[in-house]
Amino acid sequence: MKYFKISIVLTIILSIVIFSCDKIDAPYIIPEPPPPPDCPTPDFPDISDYEQVVLLEEFTGHTCSNCPEGTLFAHDLKEQYKEKLILISIHAGSYAIPIPDEPGFEIDLRTETGNLLLSDFNINSWPIALINRAEHKGFPLMQQFLPPVLDTMITSQPVIGMQLLTEYDDSERKLCIHIKNKYLKDLSNSLMLSVYITEDSIKGAQKNDNPDIGPDVLYPYWHMHVLRGSYENPWGFSVPGSPYKKDATHITTYKYILNENWKAKNCHVVAFIYDADTKVILQAVETKVIGEE
Repeated sequence: MKYFKISIVLTIILSIVIFSCDKIDAPYIIPEPPPPPDCPTPDFPDISDYEQVVLLEEFTGHTCSNCPEGTLFAHDLKEQYKEKLILISIHAGSYAIPIPDEPGFEIDLRTETGNLLLSDFNINSWPIALINRAEHKGFPLMQQFLPPVLDTMITSQPVIGMQLLTEYDDSERKLCIHIKNKYLKDLSNSLMLSVYITEDSIKGAQKNDNPDIGPDVLYPYWHMHVLRGSYENPWGFSVPGSPYKKDATHITTYKYILNENWKAKNCHVVAFIYDADTKVILQAVETKVIGEE
């Protein structure tokens, strides 16, 4: 394991606070697909007051012995910020390689989407997190660094409002995903919309080097917020209408067939809109595949 030196991290935090982000190569601009005919658009409830929501993408792996501490810290942040913070746990890299002969480590939680993010964002230390992808080198998941960044982002005024509705048919494992975004100010940059699927409560094992948490191997260990995949393209699709005018709205509908090995009741849909040039996420939203009964 290796961590960034304090001076480097403080520099990163300062760059976030003043909203200065290095520009990196934009993703491929892919036109939005037409709405599927078997997923009719529902009526969205009226919302007049949108809040800023932040997406924290944690890079981890079941043989990363430092990662349980980072994961617990991320969960503590979720308890603090509630619905204003969305967590995605990305199992990628050497620490996520399955070990066939060890109980709990034989499961493979890697995804093509996670591998792509690991490569494109140059992730090379664990545990580490991207926060709205605003600093592309990531932040160590440590108590002294993340709160100032999150406080700054979460208390900022949103420029986009998002709503997310889902309908799930278990007989076909068909998931209809409906996303409505409203522009809260004029925006000139091109925008992209991505949709990811996560799953909670996946039973496995986890290596650990913090005796306060438990033994060297935590088993059973319930992996939470695990990235399972993305809708078609990990980078998402171009949002039509640029430049976007204040108070204009746009509705997108996707159809997704849920993998038969995933438990639908434990799955969530995460949608987010980001700047196509900088890759910085502007707004995010999350909901369960199967809503509350």
